[in-house]
Amino acid sequence: MSLGGAGRAAVEDGEQFIHNPATVTQSSVLSSSMIYYDGYNGEGEHDNLYGFTLTDNSDELLMSGGYVYAHQARSFLNQNDIKEEYHQASVGWVVRKHFALGVSFTYLSSLIETVGKYEQINGHIGAFYNPLPTLAFGFVAYNVGGRAARIPVAIEEGNKLGFGVLWVADPLLRVRFDVAQMQVRNPEHKNEYMAGFESKTSEFFVIRAGLQADDLADRRYWSLGLSFDGPRAKIDYFYRKNFEFGEAALHGVDIRVPFW
Repeated sequence: MSLGGAGRAAVEDGEQFIHNPATVTQSSVLSSSMIYYDGYNGEGEHDNLYGFTLTDNSDELLMSGGYVYAHQARSFLNQNDIKEEYHQASVGWVVRKHFALGVSFTYLSSLIETVGKYEQINGHIGAFYNPLPTLAFGFVAYNVGGRAARIPVAIEEGNKLGFGVLWVADPLLRVRFDVAQMQVRNPEHKNEYMAGFESKTSEFFVIRAGLQADDLADRRYWSLGLSFDGPRAKIDYFYRKNFEFGEAALHGVDIRVPFW
């Protein structure tokens, strides 16, 4: 989140295939990550999440693979609390040099307080293209299985299209930019814009900053992050702030560990 939510063309372990299943082909041989965050997205909107990822890109595999688990609890002003569990299994394969495809299969279980439990099974399709070592593009179609019947709007998984760019401007500077658009309940075709940069300040430390503007939800965020980029373990801290609500902020940490 310290990069404004941009990452459809990202290649970092643990985060990339969450945004784009095709980028699992860029993972380390075998790695894992854990994420936790807590705070407020807006006035009275508390958000707590924890989860982990596993990736395997071993040479002997026919396809690269990854798995995500997340547990999220959200509360709102004058609305029912929501608790959710999310599972995502992804596979990706290199079609030809510099070009990869991937698919994800997702399962979301949502419990709305005093209302009931809902389940949604869906999937994503992604593409990744890196024509140069310093430039990469990503495209993703989310929730291509369509909307499940009788699902409340608050938890509905709608079809969305996303595009992202990663530019390595310098060995010490990387820039990301993404744009996404919901394809349902969006008659004015409003977009979500995400941008971020990261700069290595020393051998083991990286600073990050990002901006996120969701025109459909009418939300604006800025974010900052600091990362310890060790020879094996990597620890990322992020802070995200809502522009409109001064006290609405999220804090989180992401720990990434390659097994080898």
